[in-house]
Order: sequence, then structure tokens, then C-alpha cells
Amino acid sequence: MHAAQDVGRLLLVDDERAFLEPTADMLRRHGHHCSVAPDAESAARLLAQEPFDVVISDVRMPGNHRLEFVQGVCRDDDAPAVIVVTGYPSVDTAVSSLDLRVFAYLVKPVDIEVLQDRVAEAVRQVRIRRGMAALESRLDQVHADVRTVHEVFRPPPPGTDPPA
Repeated sequence: MHAAQDVGRLLLVDDERAFLEPTADMLRRHGHHCSVAPDAESAARLLAQEPFDVVISDVRMPGNHRLEFVQGVCRDDDAPAVIVVTGYPSVDTAVSSLDLRVFAYLVKPVDIEVLQDRVAEAVRQVRIRRGMAALESRLDQVHADVRTVHEVFRPPPPGTDPPA
């Protein structure tokens, strides 16, 4: 089992039950919290309800034939990493995946060790990205607080009477 920091919240999206359930079970055995969806519409509902670190999505399934679902997931600044899996690899889907900055493009049958490694690395990178965003936000707030303190304690300009 991976270390606690590697455990991720995953969403596995595939219309092939023969891939969906066994893969989800394997990811759970490795300590990940793994939700499943049989199509893009169901997956979108789950994404709206809870945060995920990684989305593993099939290409050829309802709502994602032209990577529409993947494109929607990748659009947000706080987006989960996306791993695309396909039984029908093509130059078009591979290039489109690169353009969308998906984390990995894997061909079925997926090598389970490769999938496990990609998931662990994707979780790590998403957490780093989100941690950096939180630190940047906190730094912005500290900077605003320092400006406020400077304003409060700024000496009056020369030639003005101090407040009584």
C-alpha cells in the first residue's frame, strides 16, 4: 500500500464494466478512494458534488467521443489531473489530449503497474499545485495586511499637525 500522502480521491469514468469495476477495486486496494461513473454525464454530477485529485477517463463513451468531457474537466484552475485511457488509440485523440494537458494517455489493456505509478504521480503533482495556490493566496493576504499596517502607522507628512 502507498504511503498516506499518496492516497488520492479518484474518479474512474468508463462505460465498459469489465474495465471499470476491476480497475476501481485495484485502485481501492492500493488505498485510494475511488468513485466510478459509467458515462460523462454521471461523472460531471460527481465532480460537481465532491473534489477529486485525479479523473481517469475513457475516450469512447457517451459524452466524450471528441474529448468533450475531458476538456470540461481540464478547464478549471483547480482541476484534477486527468488520465485518458482508450482501447482505440489514434493520433487525433493523442494530440488532443496533449493540447488539453492531460497527465497521461494510456492504451487498453492498461498495464496496472503503469496506471498505479501514473495515479500516484498525478496525485502528488495535483497536491503540490493546490498547495502552491493556497500558499500564494495566503501570501497575497499577508501582503495586504502589511500594507494596512503601513497605512495605519505611516507618519504624517511634514508640516501637518498631529491628530489631537
